[in-house]
Amino acid sequence: MKKTKLATAVSLALAGSAGALNTAQAVNINPDGLGEVLLYPYYTVRDDHDTLITVTNTTPDVKAVKVRFLDGQNTKEVLDFNLYLSPFDVWTGALVATEEGTRLTTPDTSCTVPTIPEAGVEFRNFEFGDDEPEGVDTSLNRTREGHLEIIEMGVVVDEGPDADFTPATAATHVNGQPADCAALEQSWANGVWSTSPNANVELNPGGLFGHGLVINVSRGTAHGYKATAVDNFFFFEPFHTNPGSLLPGVESADISSDVFVSQQGATNVPTVVQSTWNRGLDSTSSVLMHDSVMNHFVTDESIGAATDWVITFPTKRFHIAGDVATPPFTETFTVNGACEPVGLAIWDREEQTTGGGIDFSPQPAGGVNALCWETNVITFNNGSVLGSELELNVDTSSVGEDGWMRLTFNDEDHRLLSNEGNEFFGLPVIGFAVQEYVNGVDQEGVLINYGGMFDHSFSRQISGSGAELQ
Repeated sequence: MKKTKLATAVSLALAGSAGALNTAQAVNINPDGLGEVLLYPYYTVRDDHDTLITVTNTTPDVKAVKVRFLDGQNTKEVLDFNLYLSPFDVWTGALVATEEGTRLTTPDTSCTVPTIPEAGVEFRNFEFGDDEPEGVDTSLNRTREGHLEIIEMGVVVDEGPDADFTPATAATHVNGQPADCAALEQSWANGVWSTSPNANVELNPGGLFGHGLVINVSRGTAHGYKATAVDNFFFFEPFHTNPGSLLPGVESADISSDVFVSQQGATNVPTVVQSTWNRGLDSTSSVLMHDSVMNHFVTDESIGAATDWVITFPTKRFHIAGDVATPPFTETFTVNGACEPVGLAIWDREEQTTGGGIDFSPQPAGGVNALCWETNVITFNNGSVLGSELELNVDTSSVGEDGWMRLTFNDEDHRLLSNEGNEFFGLPVIGFAVQEYVNGVDQEGVLINYGGMFDHSFSRQISGSGAELQ
């Protein structure tokens, strides 16, 4: 996709949210896991892995949602379609490796437009190379790992301008099968939705939750995670677009945000930081902003242990889409990525830390610790769980095989400033850690490998409104 195309998409999204201001209903992260936007930090089909994706509709409404898979290097779209969830419906899909790239398959009967064939649909590399420097990888191999977003576009109803068009009935399951998925596809081809996308669509957002599961059958392991749920994303009108449209996206949010902070610096009183922004992109980024990421690592050779961290920046692509990066990001995309400097500090389990600096290997161009991709995987002591090609390694030998690490975003330009003067420090980030223990097979030939997924812990630093908030 050319810069002009992306800029146009951003402009349209901003126009849709301009003037929307209501701090009683502002963009926020729902800690209970329900929302209208779901951010999945990772998928992979590398190293004999498959990834299963689920999204659940907990409401009595028919939901129209956009499903968008994005590559891990520069968040280029690799697959996009519309999904119509029946009341209380669950949709599941599986990502598997092909000879060159990735395929999505699903046994699910929920309506999608276009229809997903029984054999599945291949990921595409059509966007690779557009607005990217010469020499960047444009092969289908790049589709093998990344992240995804699922965005509610509205609630589908039968009442509309054409009495013969009843899309809610068409999408609703009867005895386990939707009544008429073909009617939805026909409406986009040359029917009501082809000229009036928001016809028969209302706004009653929220109530979605999702999970990802990274499976390795040959190793007998499975690692699950919960999607980050963004709520009150937009609430003035539906945003129902044709399949394949770049909109809605994470940049399409309302321009007000609420961020819960567990304590207000001097008083230790929990508070909500209310902010407004000039564009929806910054609103979304603000609720994801953190100045540090913390988690454990375990790499004991005696138990075949390995740990990977997934660090994903779900809004980064829009901040680096122009000729100059916009805050809180600082670099545009090159053949080596768009590298953001980070700090590293490690401790063992007995509070011991290293006296010197901790380095990634291999180091990015420039010789400083940096994360360069949209989706990054950090390994420890040259072990690997996910087999990522977007990885950097941390050597913890100075403190030992096991412990914990703090990764900080402390560049002076890693900040967002709201219209009120609230200053958010860090970068918009999601992710998790995965640990695996490979013990081979027992005397009867049964696999005795095991592992687990661990949510990252984060810290926030926000200043403004006459008080330090942290």
